[in-house]
Amino acid sequence: MRLNVQSISLWLAVVVGAVMLAAFVAFPGFFPPMSPSWTPDEVSRFYADHRGAIRLSMVTFNFCEVCSCRSSW
Repeated sequence: MRLNVQSISLWLAVVVGAVMLAAFVAFPGFFPPMSPSWTPDEVSRFYADHRGAIRLSMVTFNFCEVCSCRSSW
């Protein structure tokens, strides 16, 4: 099988999709969503406690978006 640009793009889409799914599952605390009855202090404590995981998942989402947009050119 000859490796061409379309097949590379197809396999990269599968890889990027798997990474994005893993980041979505790993995104902390939103399964189930936060309760609407939480006070502002509880919400800010949640974000302070999960700061590193939130940043990592957002960087992963942004990287996957750049890869998926770039591959569709």
